Amino acid sequence: KDSKDRLLKILSNKVEANVTTDGKHHIRELRNLNPSGDKCNIYKYATEPFNDKKIISVFDSAFTRMIGAKQDELSEDFMVVQVYYFDIIKDLIYHGFTYKGEKYIYFTSSAGQIRTKKAVFVEEEKYEYCKLRLTCGLTVEKINEKGGMNINKYLAYLALANSATDLWEDVFGIPFDIDKTIVVDDFETMVKCKVDNIDYETYEITPDVIQDMPIPHMDGAGLIDRNYCRKNFMVRLPFIKGLLGSFDFKRFIIEHNCSPIVKDIWGKEYDVLEDDIQVIFTKSQLKMYKYYDSWDEYKENFKKYNCEAGICNMEEDKIPNAKINYQMLQTLYDATDEEIEEMCSLPNKKIKEITDSLENSLEFFGVNLDGETEHNKDWFQKSMKIYPELLTDPASKEDLRDLRNSLVKKYRGAKLDVMGKFTFVLPDLYAFCEWLYCGIERPVGLLDDGEVFCKLYKNVDKLDCLRSPHLYIEHAIRKNVCNKKYRNQYLKEWFTTDAIYTRCRVCKEYKPSDLKNFMKETHLPKKREIQPLCRECHKKISAERKLNKEKPLKIEAPHLFDEEQTESIESKLDKVIAFFTKL
Repeated sequence: KDSKDRLLKILSNKVEANVTTDGKHHIRELRNLNPSGDKCNIYKYATEPFNDKKIISVFDSAFTRMIGAKQDELSEDFMVVQVYYFDIIKDLIYHGFTYKGEKYIYFTSSAGQIRTKKAVFVEEEKYEYCKLRLTCGLTVEKINEKGGMNINKYLAYLALANSATDLWEDVFGIPFDIDKTIVVDDFETMVKCKVDNIDYETYEITPDVIQDMPIPHMDGAGLIDRNYCRKNFMVRLPFIKGLLGSFDFKRFIIEHNCSPIVKDIWGKEYDVLEDDIQVIFTKSQLKMYKYYDSWDEYKENFKKYNCEAGICNMEEDKIPNAKINYQMLQTLYDATDEEIEEMCSLPNKKIKEITDSLENSLEFFGVNLDGETEHNKDWFQKSMKIYPELLTDPASKEDLRDLRNSLVKKYRGAKLDVMGKFTFVLPDLYAFCEWLYCGIERPVGLLDDGEVFCKLYKNVDKLDCLRSPHLYIEHAIRKNVCNKKYRNQYLKEWFTTDAIYTRCRVCKEYKPSDLKNFMKETHLPKKREIQPLCRECHKKISAERKLNKEKPLKIEAPHLFDEEQTESIESKLDKVIAFFTKL
């Protein structure tokens, strides 16, 4: 221990000397040590290539494409360094190191790499060539001029370039047009809920406090025109990340006769229809918005430095069933034995059916006798399809036994088969458009309190909405309104993807003044049917129509701002408001 302490002291002194001399004291060199452990010839193989255990695999990303790393080839343009001694990593971060005569400097560490004490280093020449392309023209000097920021956040945002992505043009077949995008404010409403209130001075916790909490419904979510893409997907641009939900917001403007003029987060106005806006980002998606003077500056830098847009996690055509994990089961702390037995019924059935029939055994090997496709099948699977009697071979029986034992082991680890699916979560995008285009601070939307819409479960009334990774007791039981005939058709017209859509308001909090403001601020068509607020309102309206045999309520207001018709229109608006107030 004394020897180790003396060596660490020498190391610390060398690092401080390097800091004092601004890196002139020494530059560390990466060398391959003698694998035999011979201390007398420790650098005998210093110039030899590292063995395969030191080689890691990374996905294709914006970073690898920019530095010119080729797929399926070993690249020495960047390295991931595992940290064991903080003095050494301090020295490397400040002054870098050399390898085969090339200088390497510190690039970034993602949030996960910071937790596991890893750092990404890149060849200095390559980094200088593409650094402004990685940051969309944003420099450290400008960040510091505008007040600086948390260094860990900056590193995490910089590490977005390491996300596994496909180029936008490779997916859609056309280049990404930054001029047809805008960044708008986040949609946020106050929601009354029960919370544990923490006093940050005394750290005293007051449980079960009922209060209004701001909920950012569009946190990390934006919109993409449904006519451009009919699926949801994750997007990556320099300092931009998040989910783009497919929604026909241009149709919303036309059908509701709203003003297409919206403001970005810097106050500049855009005409969504005339400017042909295809993507609407939100402020929470642009992580470094404080350090750009305008969206025009970002767009100019994006084009000037040839930045790229990437796509990851595109919504699948057919979403397979998923497995539940032990975290989600542990939070069911009051589950009875009967309920546990019911949750395990599907896995137990699968274990028993493995050897019930020839078809089940073959299917367990991934062989379908009725299927015609042989895509992604190995030669053993192809052989078993031609000659199923191979199952009687002792080696096949042993493999089947091993696969069954492996399945039982997974089930014991709580990786149970359930009728669940991993899909995206989206807010009520209809309500977001009401807020964005109609100016309604507390929009109505299409979903009520406790309701969700997910067409993956057309005949299921209740859904258990879980988050992975599971952080708390998050079994949110919600009513699925996909199978409600009187609303399903209208909801399907707007909620067109396989995501699960969540509500953004509570119906009883809706104010008649919101409707009045909406109608005053927009040019209504000559005949416009007022949509029901929610399921309860729909029932009341239907009952009243049936009782009085009245036609659907319509408003005629061809020129809402015509002075000659102002008085008559105001009287009609009062009747509409009185009608909703009565309900």
